[in-house]
Amino acid sequence: MGKKFCPICKEVVYTRALPNYSQIEFRGIMVKRREILHREEDEGCGRTWYTVELPEDIIIGEGK
Repeated sequence: MGKKFCPICKEVVYTRALPNYSQIEFRGIMVKRREILHREEDEGCGRTWYTVELPEDIIIGEGK
């Protein structure tokens, strides 16, 4: 469990990454697409949304 910005509540909240994920192509590279849950048990809205995880070397390479 970690903190992320909830696009529904419009604030930084405790969330949980669900175990299912997929690999998708994003700008010519493969990235991990994860489903994120704002848990009702943590006084959240219970909604889910998706994030994409970019490889660190791609992010660092952008600044060069």
